[in-house]
Amino acid sequence: MPEGLSSKRILMQSMGVFSGSKFIYLHNLRGDADSGVNKKIIYQVSSMSKRMPTELAITCESEKYYDDFIKVAERITIARAQALPDIKPYYSMKEVYRFISSLTPKDILYVRYPPIPKITVPILLNNRAQTIFELNGIPSKETGERAPINPFWRAMEELIGPLILSRGDGIVGVTDEISRHYLARIRRDDIKNISISNGIACADIPLRNYSPILERQIHLIGVGFVSNWHGFDRIIKGISDYKGDRKYIFHIIGDGPEIAVLKRLVNNLELENNVIFHGFQAGETLNKLYSVCDVAVSTLAIHRKGLTNHCSLKSREYCARGIPFIYAGNDPDFINDFEFALQAPMGDEPIQMEIVGKFYDRLMTRSSYPIQMRNYAESNLDWDVKWLGMLSFIDNILKDTPIITTEIVR
Repeated sequence: MPEGLSSKRILMQSMGVFSGSKFIYLHNLRGDADSGVNKKIIYQVSSMSKRMPTELAITCESEKYYDDFIKVAERITIARAQALPDIKPYYSMKEVYRFISSLTPKDILYVRYPPIPKITVPILLNNRAQTIFELNGIPSKETGERAPINPFWRAMEELIGPLILSRGDGIVGVTDEISRHYLARIRRDDIKNISISNGIACADIPLRNYSPILERQIHLIGVGFVSNWHGFDRIIKGISDYKGDRKYIFHIIGDGPEIAVLKRLVNNLELENNVIFHGFQAGETLNKLYSVCDVAVSTLAIHRKGLTNHCSLKSREYCARGIPFIYAGNDPDFINDFEFALQAPMGDEPIQMEIVGKFYDRLMTRSSYPIQMRNYAESNLDWDVKWLGMLSFIDNILKDTPIITTEIVR
């Protein structure tokens, strides 16, 4: 949180400014309704709805997509004892255009960048709301054969991206690195900006009941929609290189484009007894897997997205569960003195299992570490804490006072 801004002061200052205003999160729904991105947006909207009138506007291709998303939103909000946010579907560009045309200069339109044409065109043509773009990555920097954006859309983003962003009233980058990249492209001195790292909903993440299996085994767990930038191959190669007397077993939970690649790697290295692919898991099954694993694996190859800084949702979820984890790159919420995370070197080199073992042994002398990790997550990583910085930012936009900062709100 910005220095000197208490939560009570932000709320009191904002009450008058937000009078008559509405926060609208405009999101294009695609892929799995239960994806990390979609859940993050539900958490953000739920948290903001505690502070000002909030609406989630969904663009989607069919009613099935919308219905599946509503089921996820209902499950999350019921678990948190909250009311379901106001969620409205829009299926065509004409419907989106009419909706955006109805907004007023007192409204805040929050859009995850880059938006699809169905959203972009109405924003450029007839938008009176105060528009904030959330920036989560740099598509033009993503490298490798499995980069998630094809050359055509990459070229289009390079061409029209600055035009879209220049029509905004503010930008929110999830890291300083991302904020600086887009500010250089926009070349507007007056655009308001801030960096707010990713958050989680701690109430939805249970503290694990840790029950280690065997003393001479270390069980690693990696969870997510697995992509090449997760860097799970670095763990697999590290297990292959390890010559010590401990047994390392890596549990990979989830589907994704990288699973087939990792399975071929495991087969080539003859590590079928050391790497277990569980597929997608959730609920009590996932909780049981967490309970028997010793160390979690977060993002280990963020450089494959052309970045050095990141704020992985998985790192934050691991922290809330009370499981120590490994990551590479720089994360503003886990600086060097955060003793429950092991920061590995960036690059494609195998992760040295000897170092992982020493990290594990050190933590085993601290029986209270899961509670300490949970307390840290609740105080620093929850969206209810993160969004206080957003309230201050919106306050400045509505007052039309200049704010030029790339301070990370922690």
